[in-house]
Amino acid sequence: MPNVRSLLLLLTLLAASFSAATSLGQPVLDVGRAPVDKTLGRYLVVYADPTGTLTLDDIRKLPDAAFRPVTRDVPNFSFSSSHFWFRLRVRWSDPDETVYRLWQEYPLTDYLTLYRPDGRGGYEAVHTGDQLPFSHRELATRAFGFRLDPHKGQTDDYYVELHGAGTMVLELQITSHATALADTETRHLFYGLYYGAILALLLYNLMLFASLRERVYLWYTLYVAGLGMTFFDINGLAFRYFWPNFTWMNTGFLMFTFLSLLAQVQFTRTFLTLDREWPVVDRVLSAAAGLCGIAFLAVLFTPDHYLYPASQDVASLVAILCIIAGTGLWLRGYRPARFFTLASGFYIVGILVYVLQNFGWLATSAFTAHAVQIGSSFELVLYSLALADRIRLMRVEKRQIEQQVRQQLLDYNRSLEHSVQARTQDLLASLRTVSEKHEALMSMQQQLVQAEKMSSLGTLVSGVAHEINNPANFTRLAAENVSRDVQSLREFLIALSDAESDPALIDEINARFERIISQLSLVHDGADRLALIVRDLQNFSRIGDSDAQIAAPDDGLQATLNLVRAQYGDRIDISLERTHPHARGACHPAALNQVFMNLAVNACQAILEKSVKNGSTAYPAGHLHIATRLDPNGDWLAEFSDDGLGMDIATQARIFEPFFTTKEVGTGTGLGLSVSYGIIRRHSGEIQVVSTPGQGSRFVVRIPLTRTTRHGGVAHGTV
Repeated sequence: MPNVRSLLLLLTLLAASFSAATSLGQPVLDVGRAPVDKTLGRYLVVYADPTGTLTLDDIRKLPDAAFRPVTRDVPNFSFSSSHFWFRLRVRWSDPDETVYRLWQEYPLTDYLTLYRPDGRGGYEAVHTGDQLPFSHRELATRAFGFRLDPHKGQTDDYYVELHGAGTMVLELQITSHATALADTETRHLFYGLYYGAILALLLYNLMLFASLRERVYLWYTLYVAGLGMTFFDINGLAFRYFWPNFTWMNTGFLMFTFLSLLAQVQFTRTFLTLDREWPVVDRVLSAAAGLCGIAFLAVLFTPDHYLYPASQDVASLVAILCIIAGTGLWLRGYRPARFFTLASGFYIVGILVYVLQNFGWLATSAFTAHAVQIGSSFELVLYSLALADRIRLMRVEKRQIEQQVRQQLLDYNRSLEHSVQARTQDLLASLRTVSEKHEALMSMQQQLVQAEKMSSLGTLVSGVAHEINNPANFTRLAAENVSRDVQSLREFLIALSDAESDPALIDEINARFERIISQLSLVHDGADRLALIVRDLQNFSRIGDSDAQIAAPDDGLQATLNLVRAQYGDRIDISLERTHPHARGACHPAALNQVFMNLAVNACQAILEKSVKNGSTAYPAGHLHIATRLDPNGDWLAEFSDDGLGMDIATQARIFEPFFTTKEVGTGTGLGLSVSYGIIRRHSGEIQVVSTPGQGSRFVVRIPLTRTTRHGGVAHGTV
């Protein structure tokens, strides 16, 4: 009995204390000089109107006992259909001339009305909320702001009416202008960092999906995009910047929420390969994905007061299922589930904190209001680490599979080698025989072509030289005879003159003889030039030089270039630079002349083809420069450099192949460079090419003059 009496006494004291607390009256907010930054929850009293029909006049007539004091800094009445009336009593004890603002920081407020004194005994009503166009807001900010006009020395009562389909949260603050700006900058910095990270993750994983074509990155990209758009609207930024006149989207943003939940479920199934690792949970998550899809469509026709609680329930369900799947596979030793479970753990904690706040079980604060964003930030970072770890594991698995496949192929190849070895040996023998015959045929064909070409060219050049030499000799002899006769006639005529002869006549005779002599001089020059051409032709052909002999390659090169100039000299600038023109050694001069002719003519043709391709008609069309020298080893080098069409790598690799040509059909046999390559190889030398398309080519011929050639004697040449 004493215990019962003590309990009753305690309950009586508690009831008395509660009655005393409720009868203390409304606290008064004293506003002095700026800066001012105050959360107003504990300065408020509230009255709940379940009918939603009371007006301001009705509320003002209520006794003070009808209002209940607010015991939290941020009152939260969860989901309710009632209209909540709040009263704030402000004493303007010593306000300055700064601007004061009243803020409702919770952006998801459907309908909010501030009744403020108008200074004439009445009240001015300011209506706002996310179910009204953005233009209805008194201050163009993401939160709901109101202007306050202080009345120095007075105590004013302000009334706030709150109702809607969402969570009934009143995060009311009073600030001066400077503190409001600082708070806005801090919040915008936080939001900028968050949405910047969201955008970076979105673009990065979108590029990964585009390159790898794996669905896990597609689901992750959709999840990040839906999550970002959800919080962009929850924070009031989407309504301000994206759809300020479409109030339906302030509820329709739940489509992004359900889309992100659907993508999260599919990401979980794909990332954890639940269809293989845990089929039962995979089917459960598949059903959850269907539920998210239905909820996504339900946003279009479901009343708002059903959607908000449903979104909390579905989000909690998805988070719990995902963490169950990750934890179960982690305990089973599935490595990719580690980061995934940690990431889901952060996210589910954030969701639970946010849901508990919305249901009024946790006090609303900056942490609880942004708990999901904070949890999702850690989740997205850990998901990225999980994806990176998954890629690493996939590479390891791929390497192991490749090794297994490689080993299987090796074993299979060994078994095949034993079964077909005999047939392979026969086939290889046959192929070797065919290859040897083919190489012999090609070698004989090249030798035949070279011999025929050299023979025909030598015979032609020798015949031409002979035919030119005969009339040239006749012309030279006739010119010499005419010169002697003209000189004798001149001396005879001068001898006939005497002192009485006309000087003018004598001068005229001398002038006429001088003109005749000058004309005969031109005949002599022409005959000498014909003789020089004949000598160059004979030096080029050198028919009968089958054995190596001591000769200067520069002599044959100069004679060859004289012939090339006769054909191309009026269109191409051809120059020769000789450092050691008298270098001699064992060689085949006629064969080398053929090499020089092939290289020079090919270069000239490449220059003219480039000119035609570029549509140029100016001459010279290009430049061919030949330079000869001796290297430190005593080898003779000749470099043929042109600025013609040039060649790509593929063409350079085949230019010395027999019958390979880049010319049109009928204009080239494809044997010139092949024969030239064989001639240089028989001299124990080498020929190299460096070419760039559009810029020209450079051929370098190297011939040893102090070593034994393949088909000749020992080279005892001197420089």
